[in-house]
Amino acid sequence: MKLFARPKMTNEERKRCLVYHDEELRVAAFLDRERSLLDSTLGEHWDAMTESPLAAGEVCRASDRFRQAAEEAVRRHAAIRSVPAAASKFYGAESSYFLSISAWAKANLAVMETLAKGRPPFYVCFERLKDAAESARQQARERYRSFRRRLGLTVNPAEALENALRRHDFKGGEIDDWQPEPYTRDFSEAKNRIIEHKENGTQATVNIMGHNPAADMNPCVNANIGCCTTTPDIDWRGAATWYTKGCDLAALDRHEEAVDCYDKALKINPRDPAAWSNKGASLAALGRREEAGACYDKAIEIDPQDETAWFNKGVSLAALGRREEAVECFDKAIEIDPRDETAWCAKGVNLAALGRRDEAIVCWDRALAIDTHCVAAWCAKGVSLATVGRHEEAVACCDEALKIDSRIAPVWSNKGNSLTALSRHEEAISCCDKALEIDPQDEAAWYNKGVGLAALDRHEEAIVCFDQALNIDPRLGAAWDKKGNSLTMLRRREEAIGCYARALRIDPQNAPAWYNKALREEECGRSEDAVKSYQQFIEIAPPQRAELVAEARERIQALKGRSDE
Repeated sequence: MKLFARPKMTNEERKRCLVYHDEELRVAAFLDRERSLLDSTLGEHWDAMTESPLAAGEVCRASDRFRQAAEEAVRRHAAIRSVPAAASKFYGAESSYFLSISAWAKANLAVMETLAKGRPPFYVCFERLKDAAESARQQARERYRSFRRRLGLTVNPAEALENALRRHDFKGGEIDDWQPEPYTRDFSEAKNRIIEHKENGTQATVNIMGHNPAADMNPCVNANIGCCTTTPDIDWRGAATWYTKGCDLAALDRHEEAVDCYDKALKINPRDPAAWSNKGASLAALGRREEAGACYDKAIEIDPQDETAWFNKGVSLAALGRREEAVECFDKAIEIDPRDETAWCAKGVNLAALGRRDEAIVCWDRALAIDTHCVAAWCAKGVSLATVGRHEEAVACCDEALKIDSRIAPVWSNKGNSLTALSRHEEAISCCDKALEIDPQDEAAWYNKGVGLAALDRHEEAIVCFDQALNIDPRLGAAWDKKGNSLTMLRRREEAIGCYARALRIDPQNAPAWYNKALREEECGRSEDAVKSYQQFIEIAPPQRAELVAEARERIQALKGRSDE
């Protein structure tokens, strides 16, 4: 039997193929170089990007550069003028790869920008494109090996293309002067944190209440595989199209439109847990938390092992003030994935809000055992320790967070707060200045700096800081209170009374403000007002203020006696 034999390549054909070989590998080497730059940036900044606007900006800038590079690779590949017949299959495989990697690069940028804004991305479309690019890459490798055999070049059966790129096994050593368009988006104003106002001050914590599920999760595809044999009449393509469109719109913050798309996908396939879960995420972004919770419940009903749905349900319940239920949801998420440090952090935040701080600290320690670079856990643990007066330990937690990323303003502010409590006022002020260099709109840093200055009797400067904090947040009751104290020390009593009144409109249960207001009113000869303020103080004063309550009663008697005279 005669076997089919490929016609022998002429010398002229081989020369043309070698020229094409070098042109094609120049394009591949260009993209390989750009991919290495992206991977290097991701490796350097990934751990910090959801907490640090600076890291987020670097990752998004690198992702946008790679997106442009992939589009440039598609253009360069299409511009190859002469493709020999012997190279046609390799050319076709490379075309598929460059187009696939370009689509993935665009989705990757959308995911990174969503993470940079502190929101959970939608990974299903992203993973589908990533898988398609990897499949195209494998096919291109095979075609490349076959092409090299025809040329009589050596072939490494494992990584022929990669080895050629590393060895510059082509005439591609010249410098490539390609430059991308500059990336203009700025994430320095992204406030990925929770601000909580306490009676003794403002404390800022990193916001870890946005979930970042594992990148290899693809719940939509998994769900389709699971349901396909039982519901063959479902229009999978139509459902997937609406679902993908919803993900794309959500990545652009167009959540109303995204919800409409998810609804269309769910009308076709109401058993898709990913569509329910992502609809919930978009509703939550619109502030419709109750509806979001119902969507997460549907996702969990279909797939009880959907860790992301459990997590996001916990976030929505926490936003509604239903902390106990939120903790239960985070427990479910942890049961499914015990190594999800984000779920451990979120559980800790809610336990702390319930006053269960020892349990919260255990949760943050668990998160740090999983990832020692978890800035959110260091920050939250530091705030909790400071709240119970363990300021030395709180400072140590802030220092650990700052070793990972020194550009997080709230951590500098929190460290300043604890240093003030330790009477290390100059250091505290320096920390607040660091925070304000990074974020001049950080009202917590202005407030904490004012507290430090007041402790050093620098009351004029302290008032300037309190005013800055109040310009940013006029409802910061603690700043009105502290400003009143500094005005008192400067003997500007009428102004102080006005500040205490503002503080009390915000928080009528602020017993010290009632007492201080009463004292200033008495000093200004406003006896009737002082009596009323003392009475208010007596009504709400906690047991530990018993001595001041007794003094307030004495002052009332003295003022009434004076008026009777």
